[in-house]
Amino acid sequence: TVTGANTYTGGTAVSGGMALGPRRFGLAKLGTSFRCMTDCGNDFLSSVDLQVIDQSLPKQTVVIHASYDHGVKLDGINPLSLGESSGLHGYSNSAFLGARRALFNVEDRIFFVDDLFHVVSLGAAAFFDSGFAWPEDAAPALKHAVGAGLRIAFSRSSRNEPLKLDLAYA
Repeated sequence: TVTGANTYTGGTAVSGGMALGPRRFGLAKLGTSFRCMTDCGNDFLSSVDLQVIDQSLPKQTVVIHASYDHGVKLDGINPLSLGESSGLHGYSNSAFLGARRALFNVEDRIFFVDDLFHVVSLGAAAFFDSGFAWPEDAAPALKHAVGAGLRIAFSRSSRNEPLKLDLAYA
């Protein structure tokens, strides 16, 4: 794709899923992207994202997630970030920046009330996160967080994304 004078972007992704047993499944996604400005030797990103989802217990979902992103010669304008909004609870949104990013999460979601008054569903979650983002020339120093929170999902919402009220210790 041409996005401006001498700027080209592109990428590809492959994803898939498979059953791992009754009410258990795995998802995987591999991707690459690039942006070429004056030369095409910079801004290359490779990503791996894996999830295992277990719904074998009634009213409970366990999600195990691992991801790794590897940037090469990122331009500095858009470094990889890691923090609250990108999966590492208890830290500011862009607490860690770099050309590499690794993240591991385990979350146990429990559903208490489903479709109360045809308006809202209530649940809770407990989680553990570990990860870091680091520059090309440095070694990673993992950061961790553990916590719990409430989940409030509005049944008639078109986005079907729950409101999360979390407390985390990092």
